Amino acid sequence: MPNAVYFNSYRLKKGSSVPDFLLAVEKLVNEIASKHKGYISFALFVDGETWADYSIWETMDDLNAFVAAAEAASASGTNELAEKFYSFLNFNSCRSYHFTVKGSFNFDKDQFTKPNIISFHSYKLNKGVSEADFLLAAEKMNNEFISKQKGWISSKNLCDGKTWADFVIFETQEDLDNFVKACEAYEATKDGFDLMNTSDLRSHTFSVEMNHYLDK
Repeated sequence: MPNAVYFNSYRLKKGSSVPDFLLAVEKLVNEIASKHKGYISFALFVDGETWADYSIWETMDDLNAFVAAAEAASASGTNELAEKFYSFLNFNSCRSYHFTVKGSFNFDKDQFTKPNIISFHSYKLNKGVSEADFLLAAEKMNNEFISKQKGWISSKNLCDGKTWADFVIFETQEDLDNFVKACEAYEATKDGFDLMNTSDLRSHTFSVEMNHYLDK
């Protein structure tokens, strides 16, 4: 199971051309990111004005090596494609995470297809909650409830330091909406929220804009 995810969310600068931005992303992935050791796949998501890129790597060492190489190339002025990509971003809106995969349910790298919908929630755990207890609760919820919902494709539990994230893929927006309604009547949902610091909760409903898989 791949165990490293590079997740970046951001908004574009006012007046940016979306087609030009998409072209810059495509070039960056095809010509640079996908050439690095450990690269598996890339997907680009959008939720209104918020964009997010999500790349999967074989190991955290591979991900860290890619980021270090990109930073070194930028510092030396030899990272033209990355600089073109960065020129579209509103850096005040950027959030970046190096997630480790803590739980994966029915995940396949080729599942980022249109019109799949991604439910993304990031948060911190309540004080005193252990990682083991939280993952046990997450596993129970996925096995007994989430995976039983119509249109469910896969789920991941991700962690970067004290920040956790749930990443759940559904076939359609309607499937996700029905899942949200079902959560209100599922008792274990409350048990899960009792472990989370909901005051720090950040949520997005992403649609898939672009994907890229490495042929092996």
